[in-house]
Amino acid sequence: FVTSTGTAPEAMEIKYGDAYGELPVLTDAALRFMGWFTAASGGTQVTADTTFTGLADQTLYAHWEQKITIQNSWITITPRTENYDESEPGFPANFTVNAPDGDLKAEDFTVTYLWEKADAEWTEDAPVNAGGYLVKLSRAADDKYLAFELTTDQAAVVINKLNLNLRTPEVTISNWIATVDTSGCGIKGNGTVTYIMKRNYTTSDGYDNSAEVDRNTTGTFDISDYGHGAGIYAFGIEVTGGTNYNDDSSRFEVYNVDENGNGKSIWETLSLSLAGNPEPA
Repeated sequence: FVTSTGTAPEAMEIKYGDAYGELPVLTDAALRFMGWFTAASGGTQVTADTTFTGLADQTLYAHWEQKITIQNSWITITPRTENYDESEPGFPANFTVNAPDGDLKAEDFTVTYLWEKADAEWTEDAPVNAGGYLVKLSRAADDKYLAFELTTDQAAVVINKLNLNLRTPEVTISNWIATVDTSGCGIKGNGTVTYIMKRNYTTSDGYDNSAEVDRNTTGTFDISDYGHGAGIYAFGIEVTGGTNYNDDSSRFEVYNVDENGNGKSIWETLSLSLAGNPEPA
């Protein structure tokens, strides 16, 4: 056996009138092995079923062709934009392959994704979280095609964040301690929840106004620490920095805090006031 590239196989023995049987198959990173022939150029191809009729030793020559380069133009990547869906296992890239010989399919390519955020790494997992994703298509070399890789220069999969639409929190105020309950606020995702306390006051010229007193991430305020005493206080929340939901703020719930440090919702107080007293008999 003679080959112009790589290592030639060891000689084999064959008897007159027998079929050649299984012949060595050669591989090369850039060349496609076309088989064994009776001449270095041209000649007749010899296969496993060919009958040996020679009367002396025979030399077989490996024939090669250049492997085919997969062209970027054969591949069409259609950008995909979706809204985040916590029930969706992933949004894979949309692409088609149109090779001239018709022997390549999308399934023949490995698809990996790079989330456009710090410290992200390429992964074969289809995108789930909100953001943009670069897409890389790759394929190892085989006996016909060269190795291939194509990376998009812009996000080919985009997942939009959803709105939170936060509801107003409920607050319990007893002995000057205000505890904010967000269980009914509709918080979703992994955003940071910040609790905000404001104080309502009247300016020297008679105008109603409010000012932020404090904010924290615990949801508990000791009103006595701030030195304002009894009065009207308002509480709200904001959620920021979430992966899959946009930043949002709730409306503020207003509470009347009495001299003993106990508070009721201004709406509850207003309701009791509107109810009035029973009409005399």
